[in-house]
Order: sequence, then C-alpha cells, then structure tokens
Amino acid sequence: MAFLFFRRVLQDKGVQWVGLGWTAFTAENLILSENRSWIIEDYGDKNYHLLYNTLSTAATASIAYGYLRYGRGNGIEATRLHPRGMGLKILAIGLQAVGFVGAFQMAPKFQIPVEVGGTSTETSTQLKDSCPTNGGPIQVPQWEIVNDTPANENTPQDRSQTMQAENLDWVAQTKDALRRLKAQGLQLRCPMDFKAVDDTDPNGGVRRVTRHPMFWSFGFIGLGAAVATPYARRVVMFAMPAVFCVIGCTHQDSRYRRGMGGTLTSETERSTSNIPFVALLEGRQSWTALYDDIMRKDTNVYLGIFSALMLALLR
Repeated sequence: MAFLFFRRVLQDKGVQWVGLGWTAFTAENLILSENRSWIIEDYGDKNYHLLYNTLSTAATASIAYGYLRYGRGNGIEATRLHPRGMGLKILAIGLQAVGFVGAFQMAPKFQIPVEVGGTSTETSTQLKDSCPTNGGPIQVPQWEIVNDTPANENTPQDRSQTMQAENLDWVAQTKDALRRLKAQGLQLRCPMDFKAVDDTDPNGGVRRVTRHPMFWSFGFIGLGAAVATPYARRVVMFAMPAVFCVIGCTHQDSRYRRGMGGTLTSETERSTSNIPFVALLEGRQSWTALYDDIMRKDTNVYLGIFSALMLALLR
C-alpha cells in the first residue's frame, strides 16, 4: 500500500514539476560552486555567472510553473498526504515563528518612531504642568490656521499673496508645536535603530542557533507551510527549501574549509553548527546568551511571532 501511495504522489504533475525544479536548482548550485575556480579561470567570471544565472532561472521557472499551474488549487485531483489536525497546525505556527524571528533578527532593530523622553528638571516640570492630573496623558498642543484673507480681495495677485502668508503662518505654527512637543518630552526618531545591537561577536545572536541563519530562517518558514498543508504538491514546494539548506549549507561549509569562496575558522566551526540548535543542545552555545541577544531586538521578535500567527489565520 505504501508503495502504491508514493507511486501516486510521484505521478502527480505538480509534484513532478516542482520536484524537478528544486532538484535541478540544488544540483546546479552544488556542481557550479564546486567547480567555480577552474570555470572562471578557463571561461572568465562573466561567463561563469551567466551560466549560473541561466541554470538557476530555468530551475526556478520549473518550480514556478509547477506551483502556479498545479499547486495553488486544491482540486479533487490533488494528492492528499494527511488530514489537517490541531497538532500539525500548532507545529506549523511554531516552525514559522522560529523562521520569522530569525529573519527579523537579521534586520535592524525596529522601534516606535515616537519616544516619550526627557529627564531634566525643566522637562519634568513641563510634563507635570501639561497633565490634567498626576500620571495623566500628555496634552498635545492644538493649533489652527487663521484665515486673514481681506474681505475686499479681488485680484489673483492678492489671492496668491494671501495664500503664501497663510502657508508661512501654518509652517510657523507647526514648528512652534513641534518645539513644544519636544519640550514636553515627545521626540520623533527613526523607526529602525541601527546602533542598538553590538555585532562584534561573529558567533553571537541567531548564529548561536545556526551559522547559516538566512538560509535556515526561510527553511523553517517553508517547513511550517509544508506541515500546514495536506497536499503533496505544496508539501514538495515548501519542504524542499529545508532540504536545500541541509545539502547546500553543508557543501558551503566544505568549500569554506578549503578556502573556496570564503573561510570557516576553527573557532566558528567549534562554537556553531550548520543544523539549527545542535550547538545549543550539545552545550557549545548558551540558551541564556541566545535569549539575551535576540531580546535586544525585542520588537523584531514580536513581529516574527505576529507574522506566524497572521499566516495561520489566513490559512
């Protein structure tokens, strides 16, 4: 029975196109990256990248065709692998939360663009005076544009001059309001804090989980989608990125040990792992240090979890 089931899966058109595309994508990455030195030496860097990009595009086209043509619809012809259960739904959310948290950790720290600050005596006094009661909300100053248009205005030149005067008056009032907001302790800031985290430790942060956080973040997001769907076409579509991570990242480590395209130091290899969480489980990394590192970007963590929950609601 199992043989007949997997035979049916492999005969599915969507599985064939998507699986062929991912297999070709993985194979061409392995073969070309392994032989990049002599190919570049004999044929030039431009031709190497032309070949690389052409084969990658062809493989990606196969994946896209298989998914768009066969994979999106859940028609009765689609091969079902399993029923949807609550346990699998929870597992899918967990996997995608890990992936999204990892992906957001590679971005600058997100923060609310308005900050309530001010620690000086003057600012504290202004904050106290601006509140109706102790602990009450800050009163944002109100202003309005005064229309000084003369009643006997008739000419376009007069109207233009009046509009310019009103605009200047509005700008002046806005600047005055912003000055008062700043005095009350409200400050505008960039929504991304590029100086919030010290990245001097090359093996810290999400690299405590894996030394290939970018690849594996998308791998976990894909695994969550694969677990959430009962259809074979989608399982192949979304699970294959994780398979690519296992093969591709292992091969990259092998090349870096030989100095091909990068370096893998003995310290990095000793203190980190390719497969996620292995270094943590083996005691080569600290769970406490990992928590401290990622919570320096706490908003990013919450955005990652929120993204996983939103995808679950949309399924």
